[in-house]
Amino acid sequence: MNILFFLMLTIIVFLLVLIGTFVYFGRKVVFIDALELYRKGQEEEALDKLKSYVMTKKNDIKAKELLAKIYMERGEIQNALKEYVGITLSSASNVIEKSYAYSAMVKIYFQEKNFTKAIAAAGSGLKYNKENVDIYYHLGKIYLIMDKERRASRMFNEVLKYDRTHLASRMELANMHIKEKNFTKARFQLKKVLETEQENDDARYRLGEIYYAEDSLEEAALEFENLKNIDGRENLYYRVLSEYYLKIKNLDRLENVLEKMLEKQELFHDLKIWIQYNLANIYEIKERYEEALELYKAVKDKNARYKDVEERVKNLMKFLSPEEFKAILHEIDFSEMTHDDFISTAKTMIEKMGMLFNYQIEENSKIFSAVISDKYSMSGSKTKYLFLITRNSEVSPRDLQKFLDKMSDNKIDNGIYVTLGEYTDSAIEFAGNIEGLEILDKVHVHDIVGQIESEE
Repeated sequence: MNILFFLMLTIIVFLLVLIGTFVYFGRKVVFIDALELYRKGQEEEALDKLKSYVMTKKNDIKAKELLAKIYMERGEIQNALKEYVGITLSSASNVIEKSYAYSAMVKIYFQEKNFTKAIAAAGSGLKYNKENVDIYYHLGKIYLIMDKERRASRMFNEVLKYDRTHLASRMELANMHIKEKNFTKARFQLKKVLETEQENDDARYRLGEIYYAEDSLEEAALEFENLKNIDGRENLYYRVLSEYYLKIKNLDRLENVLEKMLEKQELFHDLKIWIQYNLANIYEIKERYEEALELYKAVKDKNARYKDVEERVKNLMKFLSPEEFKAILHEIDFSEMTHDDFISTAKTMIEKMGMLFNYQIEENSKIFSAVISDKYSMSGSKTKYLFLITRNSEVSPRDLQKFLDKMSDNKIDNGIYVTLGEYTDSAIEFAGNIEGLEILDKVHVHDIVGQIESEE
């Protein structure tokens, strides 16, 4: 009797265990199926299976984590948050799982700009795992937004204490150091990023920026040459490379860079002139004279006194069309100009040379003089000039000395002397030895403003 009883009891226990095992593994199969569906991209089917599964297996933390992840990807933030909160409260979750859930909550609150809750969740998460780098990273981002740079820096350094390969934290620290002009520390962080990830264009671009700011043109250019993507970075990229190729006289690469720069529509005035002038130089060296002349003329139209552009235009015109040039030279005659035309020519010269009229110094039948300044300046500071135009047919060294005396009287270091006639050889030699003095003759006037036709 007793033997029969124990036999029946054993069978019942065995059946209960068998049923329990079947139910357990049957439910586990549901989770595995859901995971497989998720991996295949069948998110909707995976979500339906998981929701049913989690209702009966509330202590399966991995399932709850996957469910929360799917909710996040679908933008169902509150449902995700509910699952993460459930994980933090579950007795079945271990300290790492709780810390991970708090980390996810920090990220959610950060995205919602609810920094108070984010900081509170971060504190709870770090109690379970003080090495949770995601929490430290988001705390650093929060403190940056709150203008608490020192705290932010400590958080990013905490990340690197536990994960030396955390590139986002290194980039944040590098950007903070750049803002502080602490280029040594910034350079260290950026180089560490590139040691781990050589294709990181953000780090390489910022490193190039630092070198350029430190006047290390070659190092900046070498970094920029290795960039894979320059979207949004074109201006400095082309500027650095063009300056570098110009310095090392690599004309082919310089030509390529300048032509790409010139294709851009949004170029401020001085940069566009600089590009056109240097590209024209290259065309001239390569004997592409027509293209060079066209660009030089474009520069002259915007700023007739830019470097030696007037002289280059004159020489190219003389070379390309010698007969035409001689005819133009012969026709230049301002002797019959009225006084009103004379004053108009002076003011047109000032405008065409890219200058601003400040105030007049002198006006008579032979002379007009004024103080003028740069209209365009990349540096922000505008140089002042004493401008004088004369109707004298010939200018001597004595005339130029009188002009220098006027510059001194007006406390101006730079001068532009213009004649509607010509300079004696000794005057040209004299001017060549004076720093800050620029002389223009009737040919320059004709090129800048054209021949003035007086009314009969």
